[in-house]
Amino acid sequence: MRISNVRSFLLSYPFPEPVRLPFHGGERTIVKRDAMLIRIQVDNGLIGYGPGPGSEKAQRAIETTIAPFLEGRVLADPDALRVQFFDHHADRELRKVYSALETAMYDIMGKVHGVPMSEFLGGRVRDRIRLYSSAGMYMPPEGYAAEAAAMKSLGFTAYKMRPGGGPDQDLEAVRRIRQAVGPDFDLMVDAHTWWRMGDRSYTPEIVDQMAKDLAGLDVFWLEEPLPPDDHEAYLKLTEKNYLPIAGGEHEPSEDRYLDLIHTHAVEYVQMDVCC
Repeated sequence: MRISNVRSFLLSYPFPEPVRLPFHGGERTIVKRDAMLIRIQVDNGLIGYGPGPGSEKAQRAIETTIAPFLEGRVLADPDALRVQFFDHHADRELRKVYSALETAMYDIMGKVHGVPMSEFLGGRVRDRIRLYSSAGMYMPPEGYAAEAAAMKSLGFTAYKMRPGGGPDQDLEAVRRIRQAVGPDFDLMVDAHTWWRMGDRSYTPEIVDQMAKDLAGLDVFWLEEPLPPDDHEAYLKLTEKNYLPIAGGEHEPSEDRYLDLIHTHAVEYVQMDVCC
């Protein structure tokens, strides 16, 4: 079974009006939402699909480097193909794009053998998973509270928000959410913005204090409050045991991901399947 065709479709939805999201240090303007669909076909006619990074740069990488590598190769073991590709390409961002195509290859393998993809990744260990609503970005405190209440009314039992309005406003937002949803509803804080604002980024001291304060508001986990490459900083924060720390979606390789796990730098590991 050889790979005969690799294609990537870049998709975009322009908004009727730009969405402006103020945060602590500036304003994020969103004019469209992008996505990518990966399509891989093998010579017996089977087709596998996967999600890809929604960028022109990623699409160029697929067309010029990844597709030429894959087309014509035997698809029997996606892991082996990845090892071969990584042996020749050390670039971190290129490897992340390759991972999206690996998802499509596993889709094909599942169809060949008539089993779920999970069987190729160690076997299924559960039949049900709990879902949480993931929304809330760069809003005033009352906006987060209203949205969390709306998610609860839809039947969700947890809500994840993305603050970035400054430490005081972030805490006020979490307080209002807790008031709106009550004590029996889980709340996660995705703080990836905190280290992305240049000279307005939250300092380690601010992050430490925020973790303490959020623990008092019964936050289920604090996600990516520090730059993702600094595993040592994550370990130090986790060891203070204020509240559970989560992270992992920016890890570029198995070794880095395993380091995050084996050192217990975080308590919840979050792999980005697309990257």
